[in-house]
Amino acid sequence: MRGGKGWALTRNLSSRLFLSTLGIAFCGILLVAAAGGALFLQLSSRQVSSAVRELAQAASRLAQAPLVKFVTGQGELEEVTALLDGLVEARAGFSYRLYLADGAALAASAGLPLEKATPETHPEIWQALNSENGESEARRKAVDGRRVVAATALVKVGEQVYGIVQVEGPLQAGSGEFWCAFWVYLAVAALALGVSAGMSYALAGRQSRPFRRLAQDIQAQPPLRKTPLSLVGANPPEELKRLVEAINQLTIQEQNDLKELRSFIANASHELRTPLTILKLRVEALRNGALEEGEVAERFLGDIESEVDRLSKMVEDLLDLSRIEVGVAPEMMSRVNLGLIVGEVCDSLRTRAERARLSLKEEIEAGLPGLLGVEEQLRRMLFNLIDNAIKYTPGGGMVEVGLKAGEGRKTLLLTVKDTGFGIPPAHLERVFERFYRVEATRPRYSPPSGTGLGLPIAKSIVDAHGGTISVTSELGQGSAFTITFPVAED
Repeated sequence: MRGGKGWALTRNLSSRLFLSTLGIAFCGILLVAAAGGALFLQLSSRQVSSAVRELAQAASRLAQAPLVKFVTGQGELEEVTALLDGLVEARAGFSYRLYLADGAALAASAGLPLEKATPETHPEIWQALNSENGESEARRKAVDGRRVVAATALVKVGEQVYGIVQVEGPLQAGSGEFWCAFWVYLAVAALALGVSAGMSYALAGRQSRPFRRLAQDIQAQPPLRKTPLSLVGANPPEELKRLVEAINQLTIQEQNDLKELRSFIANASHELRTPLTILKLRVEALRNGALEEGEVAERFLGDIESEVDRLSKMVEDLLDLSRIEVGVAPEMMSRVNLGLIVGEVCDSLRTRAERARLSLKEEIEAGLPGLLGVEEQLRRMLFNLIDNAIKYTPGGGMVEVGLKAGEGRKTLLLTVKDTGFGIPPAHLERVFERFYRVEATRPRYSPPSGTGLGLPIAKSIVDAHGGTISVTSELGQGSAFTITFPVAED
């Protein structure tokens, strides 16, 4: 069962390492044992074959003289059988057969039938007759069903064959030394498995110890830890090093995110405090009698309306920024013509630029590739950048918007330049932070109406579309924002 204790044991890293290494060791030892067993059986079989062959050769030599006498009529067959019985039957499980050169059966061990040997029934005998050394060997089933090795040797003088001796021995009749060695081999294999189990257990515990220490270190720290994790012990695994590095990177990211959140809350509180203070002061003044003075009351009500509008705009910008930073769903994106958007946004702001006595120009390259994005957000991004340029450019200045293809036509390059006062170098890296303003050192040439979120919103939109945005500036010469977008794939 998955929920049982036996299954729970394998969830532990130490147990998994132990079982894995033990399983590998067991399989290795099992394969070696199987190969060794097969080798021992093969060696035993070869030993039996060698013993049967040597016995057949000895029987051939021993029977040579009395068999020649018998064939030539000078001796008795009993002399031959007596010698063969004493030689062969002294070995348990061994037997013999004696044939004449034509295959006629002369004698056999007790219990074996006397039958003529033919090429069909005893092909090994005819192989011996046709071989150069007068010998052959075969494996077959005996009369009692056992597997035996039959070795055949010719009894001859010169080139004259007087008879044929065949000796049979059981295949399982290996020597005791071999079987003793085989059982010792199995015992060594079992001992090796036991040693492997102990080593596997020790190795698993050693390899899992750094992970346990790491888990204890993480549990002992507060949720938002301030110190990086460190590895205890010498030469920890490379995977554990990478894990600790990843956790430390996440910790740093958490700290940065928390710092950014705190900064955002502080900035938002500061931005909200000013309009709320103005609203409170105006309401108190109206309650204390200013409401009876028509001109003053009208001015205070205008201030209240302006601050309410500013608060509404700030809330709207915050909601938009939050939605944009969540990300753009793929189904929301479509192929858009960025050049057309640039032209339309410039046309909508041209009147405002003329009122500020500015020249607003756009230069759009023809035949540009499409962009995969959300048209509404791209308009918002471009509007914020051009609106920001108009605010900080004095009368008689110029705002230029350019759009062209990047190198290899794989990207689109959008630039928004102005001839305003510029941004001090110390502030360039922070212009995309929420609520960050540089008005203290940078004059503006239109009434204050922003929330400090225009550039952060623009950057979030660019990031959501896989692009990059950067700014360069020179005091007294103006600023230039450069945006790079990847083009839509065909």
